[in-house]
Amino acid sequence: MNGLVLEGGTFRPIFSSGVMDALLTEDIMLPYCIGVSAGIADGVSYISKQKGRNLDIITKYRNDKRYMGPGNYRKQKSLFGLDFVFGEIPADYIPTTDKDIKEMYAKVVAYVNSVKNPYLSKLLKMFFVEDKEFVKEFCRHSAAKSVHHGFMGGLLEHTLSVTNMCEYFAGAYPLIHRDLLITAALFHDMGKIDEIAPFPRNDYTDDGQLLGHIFIGAQKISAAAAAIPGFPKKLENELVHCILAHHGKLEFGSPKVPALMEAMALHLADNADAKLQTLTEVFHQAGDNMEWLGFNRMFESNLRQTSPEE
Repeated sequence: MNGLVLEGGTFRPIFSSGVMDALLTEDIMLPYCIGVSAGIADGVSYISKQKGRNLDIITKYRNDKRYMGPGNYRKQKSLFGLDFVFGEIPADYIPTTDKDIKEMYAKVVAYVNSVKNPYLSKLLKMFFVEDKEFVKEFCRHSAAKSVHHGFMGGLLEHTLSVTNMCEYFAGAYPLIHRDLLITAALFHDMGKIDEIAPFPRNDYTDDGQLLGHIFIGAQKISAAAAAIPGFPKKLENELVHCILAHHGKLEFGSPKVPALMEAMALHLADNADAKLQTLTEVFHQAGDNMEWLGFNRMFESNLRQTSPEE
């Protein structure tokens, strides 16, 4: 089997980055790759097909003390500033939410703590408070391969937006079971963590292709509810129904159409946020172009931005 072994050190990875770029230029992908120390960075960029990434980082940050410098030893016991390397630099190369992730997560936790039903409260805390790995993946995951919220932090941003709308619905329409709706809103896209691979790949996994996030999410909720003693079966079914029906129509991927008021409210909130975020991304990409942008298949309409006030 042919493969690559990428050495570490100071200068060898710089040479290797050029070799990796040359291989990517020729679309040569070897089936086996090992990176040692700094060589790991070359290997990751090669496997993820990010041509030019390593050279760009070296050129851009070589004199930045946050990236590399003796001062980092005091805080992180490393020549490299690990928080900067793994936290801030990726945002320059991977599409990322422009909102503060810690603040959004804090708002999600506030919603979790606001749920009074003891069974739904326990279910929410199992995931959003106690399961640290789930929280980590939920906060950094995208909500889609493309279309809307297809960036790091997109799943968190979309979930919070949908939950905010559902909070309004619960206050405006007294027949809505507020705890059920808020729980469903927080959980509705949880299956996307398994449906879509994390960045830089951000593509459908095998489970995503075979099962889809709606089924995966419903399955996880049922399994978790079964682990909570005395969890009412009717309440579990109503929550699962909201998850199964949140796309609204069978042709849009929902195995059930909304039969509960909470399921309808969740569907409307999810659809509104998805559509409005999609328009936001379309118009951001258009920049200063105020002309008609052409026919959009999703909206089945020609689109343009609203004229500025004179």
